[in-house]
Amino acid sequence: MCCRNRKLPSLILGVPAPKRPANPSDLASSAPWSSCMLICVEAIRRGLVPPSLNCEQPEEGLGINVVRGGPLKTPVEVALTNSFGFGGHNASLVVGPPPVLWDEVNERIAARAEAIAAVCAEAAVPFVPTFDALRSGGAWMREVAEGDGAHPGPDGYAQFADVISRPVLDWLRELPDTEPG
Repeated sequence: MCCRNRKLPSLILGVPAPKRPANPSDLASSAPWSSCMLICVEAIRRGLVPPSLNCEQPEEGLGINVVRGGPLKTPVEVALTNSFGFGGHNASLVVGPPPVLWDEVNERIAARAEAIAAVCAEAAVPFVPTFDALRSGGAWMREVAEGDGAHPGPDGYAQFADVISRPVLDWLRELPDTEPG
């Protein structure tokens, strides 16, 4: 386990495992996968972690924060979506943090993105970088500057979706195309 000695906050979010879409290039058929990714994006955007489903008594001593009962209001810098299936059909994907308006904060975000990418590479988990693509301009930075300095409007999130859509669809295409068993 590559991350056992790292001081990274962890949390478990339990959602029903979706089936692999019949046609991963069709976003409508990959709606369950997309909804997991949207949960992650919204957790980052709102700083609000939804509670885990069906986790009434978490095992003690795991060293993770299992959010139960209601949402947890906390800054979320990175989110991971997992799909665990029977027969070894497991998949994970990490989307990197986006930039904000303030240069000093962006320095920390860029460093954090590099560190996360290194951990992902060590663990053989795909990492989708967003920082440089969004920082270089376009709707994300324009709307971040027009708003609160951290959150864009709809066009900024559309640019975010454009940045992550190709890597996410490529990741979906790499998943096994047969049901386990």
